Amino acid sequence: MKKFYFILILVSQFIFCQTTETFETETPGSTSFTDNGQVFNITTQARGPFDIYYHATAYGWNGTANDNYYIDNSSFCNGAGLPGFTISSAGATSFRLKSFYIYLALCNSATLTNTGTMTVTGKLGGIVKYTATLASGVSNMSYVFQNGFTRIDLSTFGGNDNSNINIDEFVISTTGNYEYLALDAMEWDIAALGIDSFENASALLIYPNPTDGVFKINSNFDGDFLIVNQIGQTVKTFKVSSNVENEINIEELTNGIYYIIGKDETKTLSKKLIVRK
Repeated sequence: MKKFYFILILVSQFIFCQTTETFETETPGSTSFTDNGQVFNITTQARGPFDIYYHATAYGWNGTANDNYYIDNSSFCNGAGLPGFTISSAGATSFRLKSFYIYLALCNSATLTNTGTMTVTGKLGGIVKYTATLASGVSNMSYVFQNGFTRIDLSTFGGNDNSNINIDEFVISTTGNYEYLALDAMEWDIAALGIDSFENASALLIYPNPTDGVFKINSNFDGDFLIVNQIGQTVKTFKVSSNVENEINIEELTNGIYYIIGKDETKTLSKKLIVRK
């Protein structure tokens, strides 16, 4: 049997707008959050735990005004080590980080102009895709401007445009004498990974299409397939046997456009599937 590798793929027909997670609807104390249907996990690197924090006084920054929820290490700010944490997408869904707001200080949050650096490292499948660093002494890190938060724009941060690089996690790390670290207003979108090749798409027959809940698929290879929705999330996986009629039940899916996807080392097979009940 030929071995196939499958990935979440967002083709050009997918419609997914950039979105900003302000954390205002998240659960205080949680180490995960959900934005536009995508779950993200927060993993502490040092001086944590880092989690969703709520304060009745609006100490956060949503990009235009003060807000109440954000990620920080308030509970264990006085712990050992330099503050740092990772945000990763559940299911290793690829995404593009556009920007976020960061707050660096001592534990009492009174001193914002400490010495040190803050580095953002984007990774995909454990491989570093980019690294960019913010030096200390940033002039706009004051209470009178953006509530003490500094905007990190990945299109210019570190001198390179990393805003369109696909990642599945990013790591925030620090040097110097920083103790407290907060993040708010995370702007992102689903990664755009083009289909590598359609030359063998005829090897994948799907009918009826549109379907009202059950369809048949005929392929010239064996393998595990997946179905993704229009924001790149996997909604179903199934196995296909070659050169036979495979019946697939998707009655649990709602009306809309989906993609059936398979990928090996040299090509990607994809077919649009329309569910219409």
